[in-house]
Amino acid sequence: MLERSNNILKHIGITALTRPLSMFLSFVQIRFMVTYLGNEKYGIWATLLSIMSWISGCDMGIGNGLRNRLGMAFSSKDEESAKEYIATSYFIVFTVSLILFIIGVVISLFIDWQKIFNSVVFGKVDYLLIILLNLFFVCVNFISAICNQIFYAHQEAAKVGFNQLTSQILFLPLLMLLMKKNDGNLILLSLFYGGTIFISNICWTMTFFYKQKEFRCGLRNIKRKRIGDVMGLGGRFFIMQISTIIIFTTDNLLITQFFGPTKVTAYDIVYKLFSLISIGHNIILLPLLSGFTDAYVKSDIKWITKTLKILIYFQFIIILICIFFAVLSQWIIKLWISRELFIPEHLILFMSIYMMISTWNGIFSSFLNGIGDITLSMIVSAIQGAINIPLSIYLAKYFGISGIILGTIFTLSISSVTSSLQTFFILKKGEIE
Repeated sequence: MLERSNNILKHIGITALTRPLSMFLSFVQIRFMVTYLGNEKYGIWATLLSIMSWISGCDMGIGNGLRNRLGMAFSSKDEESAKEYIATSYFIVFTVSLILFIIGVVISLFIDWQKIFNSVVFGKVDYLLIILLNLFFVCVNFISAICNQIFYAHQEAAKVGFNQLTSQILFLPLLMLLMKKNDGNLILLSLFYGGTIFISNICWTMTFFYKQKEFRCGLRNIKRKRIGDVMGLGGRFFIMQISTIIIFTTDNLLITQFFGPTKVTAYDIVYKLFSLISIGHNIILLPLLSGFTDAYVKSDIKWITKTLKILIYFQFIIILICIFFAVLSQWIIKLWISRELFIPEHLILFMSIYMMISTWNGIFSSFLNGIGDITLSMIVSAIQGAINIPLSIYLAKYFGISGIILGTIFTLSISSVTSSLQTFFILKKGEIE
């Protein structure tokens, strides 16, 4: 128990040092991109990233399935099973990525992207090139980003932060080079953005297998039985991922369709500001997920209960931070973007409430996902995904773009109750046994 806690604290400490730098670079990049692209093109870029996240979320839950199964193999010190899970997951993800790319290319040829983005700032051919380039990098990075799940499973969450930081350091000078042209070229921006993520993923993958030679694997380690293990659990994660995509990434597209891409900029900037809170929260949660897996395999209910209590007490600090952000957000955004930006009424208030609920849910989802007990979460997620879009559209009629996030608040409120109650009953059952 002490070894597990020390390892988690070590990676939380390292991440706490690297993540602020990563967040700073992210904010600098957003400021530069708003300047480089302008409001309308930046709105298109933000919407485009949302669309691409739908595709990246269609990994059939393989990433989460791998993390969970591989974490159990690591905890049991079963090197052969670990190699089989890694090799099989690479095979599955490669196959899924290839299929997704082919389907995506065919579908893209028949879509009028000017209507999707509600803008003619780019020609139809340019839109198609931008979409296909981003689709290519999404699919390629499907494969290269498996290293992140391996790091999580190996309880080395800090390395995921280093990976992200590396890609940002590579991307920033290229973005500054683009700004000299000042032509708002989304094709070059997409090339540099996706390319730097790919290069970083490859470098960190090589680092892991160089240091952990015992986990090097090849085609001989691909096992049919492991496909069932990863995909069985991954299938349930996949349903949750689809619901998450609907809840968290459709907002920009809805705003684009109903209010135009220019309105996306204000919404996205406010969202990015408040996402600092969830990013900081995840510094703690992400290393804990595999810690929960390890503790549950070893029946260490006492450690799990103690850890969850600390997280719940910490939630009161999160609430205070959300209130602080709500009060100062207008001033922070003006300082950050260096331009006047109209923020719709209620948007900041609703965004702060959304972040309070989202971080609360994160506490219990990290535990439930870590132990693989996600059947109830899957059902609730499906219900949430079904009601989120119609509810957000309905509320948008009365609150404008602020109604979009209000719909998400009502949707997330369901799981804030069910996930906490489920966790309580699981731990009570464990204590009795």
